Parts: sequence; structure tokens; C-alpha cells
Amino acid sequence: MRNLWRATSAVAFFALAASLSSAAAAGPVANPVPAEVFAATPGLQGASISPNGKRIAAKMDLKGEQMLIIMSLDKSEPPHLMSAGELWA
Repeated sequence: MRNLWRATSAVAFFALAASLSSAAAAGPVANPVPAEVFAATPGLQGASISPNGKRIAAKMDLKGEQMLIIMSLDKSEPPHLMSAGELWA
């Protein structure tokens, strides 16, 4: 069993190395994605719907600050935004 694991790991390693070397040989990407895109927080996350189904609450990144947003699904009310300081004060 251990030999099978080693053989599988070796094959995966060489396959990865081959794909990386062929990607490097292909040259630079025309429009590379900036590294900041990968480090950015999602716009909305952890969304939950209210028990009556009329509102949704989610964590939102607004200009680098984490906020809680509560929105009515039918858009009959303006969204409510609360910062972490307001939640724990």
C-alpha cells in the first residue's frame, strides 16, 4: 500500500512538473490577472434569508471594511448597513 502511494505521488509530481514547464515555455500571458484580485474579499458572503422570507442578511466588503447588510428582497425598504463597531458597541 505504501509503495502504491509513493508511485502515485511520483506520477502526480512529474505530471505537475511537466505541465508547469510547458506553461513556462508558452510565454507570458497577454493580460495577466493582478495578484490583488486573488487577495480581495468577496463582495457578499454568508448570506441568510429571514424566517419570513422577506429579507436577506450578509457580510459585505465596502471599501475594505466588513459590514453587515440587511436588504428586503422586494426592495420596498432601503438596505441597512452596520459596521462591526456598531454590532459590538
